[in-house]
Amino acid sequence: MDIPKSDNVVFVAELSELPDMLSWVRAKASLAGFSHSARHKIEVSLEEILVNIISYAHADVPGTVDLTAHWIVDDYIEYTIKDRGQAFNPAKHNASIDPAVPVEERAVGGVGITLVKAFMDEMQYKREGVYNILTLRKYCKTK
Repeated sequence: MDIPKSDNVVFVAELSELPDMLSWVRAKASLAGFSHSARHKIEVSLEEILVNIISYAHADVPGTVDLTAHWIVDDYIEYTIKDRGQAFNPAKHNASIDPAVPVEERAVGGVGITLVKAFMDEMQYKREGVYNILTLRKYCKTK
């Protein structure tokens, strides 16, 4: 059995930090052995979550985003995103995308979280004191 690996980094919760956050996310997915297509889905998912945290959870008060990645090469990667923003559980968000409705007629909001749920294999949320803790897991399909 392979030994699990992990890494952690803390960023200021500002949009100017997003490129560095996503670079870190991509690097960990690459180390875990994910294909280009899977890495893209992981990056889109984490970008959605991080932009939501920066834009809404820390809209009025500066804060940080703590990112942790745990992985076993060619098995899975799990990202944990921790912040002190307003409580919000994306795992309970139930927006659905109706492909019959033209994009310009759809209600604003919710599509990003729907994509995260479609792109990632598992999503778990918990609130611990003042912290939002969201865990996203993706399994390698190439095993």
